[in-house]
Amino acid sequence: MKRSRTNAAMLNASLAGILQVITIIMLFVMQTFFIKFLGANYLGVNGLFKNVLSFLSFAELGVGGAMVYSLYEPLANNDYAQVSAIMRIFKHTYQLIGIVILVLGLLLTPFITVFMHGGSPVPFPHLLFVLYLLNTVVSYFFTYKRSLLIANQQGYKSTINTFYFMLIQNVLQIIVLIFLKNYILYLVIQIITTLLSNIVISKIVDKEFNYLSDYKDEKVIPSTVDYMKKNIVGTVSSKIGTIIVFGSDNIMISTFLSVYLVGLYSNYMLIVSGVTTLLNQVVSAVTASIGNLKATANVKQQKQVFYQYMFINTFLVFMSSTILYGAITKFVIIWVGEKYKLAMVTVTLIIVNFVINQMRQPVLNFISAFGLYWPMRWKSLIEALVNIAASMTLMLVFHLGINGVILGTIISNIVINMWWEPYILLKYGLKIEVFEFIKSVLKQYSVITIGLILSYYVQNYFEVRNFFSLIIFVCTLGVVSLIIFVISYFNNKDLVYFTNLLKAK
Repeated sequence: MKRSRTNAAMLNASLAGILQVITIIMLFVMQTFFIKFLGANYLGVNGLFKNVLSFLSFAELGVGGAMVYSLYEPLANNDYAQVSAIMRIFKHTYQLIGIVILVLGLLLTPFITVFMHGGSPVPFPHLLFVLYLLNTVVSYFFTYKRSLLIANQQGYKSTINTFYFMLIQNVLQIIVLIFLKNYILYLVIQIITTLLSNIVISKIVDKEFNYLSDYKDEKVIPSTVDYMKKNIVGTVSSKIGTIIVFGSDNIMISTFLSVYLVGLYSNYMLIVSGVTTLLNQVVSAVTASIGNLKATANVKQQKQVFYQYMFINTFLVFMSSTILYGAITKFVIIWVGEKYKLAMVTVTLIIVNFVINQMRQPVLNFISAFGLYWPMRWKSLIEALVNIAASMTLMLVFHLGINGVILGTIISNIVINMWWEPYILLKYGLKIEVFEFIKSVLKQYSVITIGLILSYYVQNYFEVRNFFSLIIFVCTLGVVSLIIFVISYFNNKDLVYFTNLLKAK
């Protein structure tokens, strides 16, 4: 049984990783055609709608995760009756969420242009928002069945389904963009393929778990209901805070600056988000192993693994941030043109925010594996308030524009996250001396700062005219960055450990 679980985990992780890389490439192709045939204003509106709907989706909160966890035990015990009962609750809950989002979205529709500084730069903004809203809503009426596949270690089936229909969607949308340049039809295709994807996955689940309709009167046992409620309550504040922090930037930029600027910002964030997704897949893949470590290892071993984990994450952040900082604007210019580039100070703030967020990942993953969500319940809400207050003040009072919005996020990270999250982990989880941890973190940030300064000066003296010369530049910067990192951590025990591990392989 253990072997089958391991094989399932490897299949799900490897397939997700491969398809994620292809998906990122497809997103760049799709955005290229979008910009070419519709322009930055439509791109900005697209980004605005996406962020507004992320706020409306607050209704989902922690429902999905709590219900997925509740399926593990009955699936393992072949308790078909309880699986059916839980899925029935899942179905009704998600249908209710879909209706709530639809109603809130329709109520918001007449006011959507309020979020567009100077009025809508595109025709029919209310119709466009309703179409975007429908794409979100239709997913809630079928997507709950994907959770059963994930809980049963068959997430790869959902991954393949999503990828297949996304490919069809992108091909059809590109055809529409080339020949019709019609954003309305572009969104209609998105709705239809989302609906078809969920209908197909629903049929697959019904066929594979054909017992779901056999236990219509079965009730979920009280202990499971209590477990769901506790998990949902424990994640509510975190989810709300996360949505506010990550969903507010485009809305503030669009409302107080311009929709066009959202379009420029979206190009950079597409690149950063792609790198972030890949890095998070790597550093999050061991969360379950960390949970096992807590249960089986002593304090000394936990501490050792934590610092090794931090070291690997620092290496990944160092390499990715130095390359991104030096190459991201050069890539944007070659990709979509000089007029789509942002100022260097804005790019610097984007990369700094990226670094801070990625350096938090080891602590966050240990908090997740150790089940320390309850002590974190107020953190995200306070972070969100600080973020919005700082961003609005810097943007409107000090007139820093888009730089003020990004700087506000950085401030909330520094003022709240950089001490609160480690405090929770060190107090309730790992037994590590505070000054030892601070010393390690300062060393990591110092090395990354050196790398970013180096990247800034190198990119100024390296002319890039096409993708070929960009590849040469990235490789050169990568080699130089690697040398700097090795020199900075020369004779470090973690570097020695992983070097020996690679040699053994």
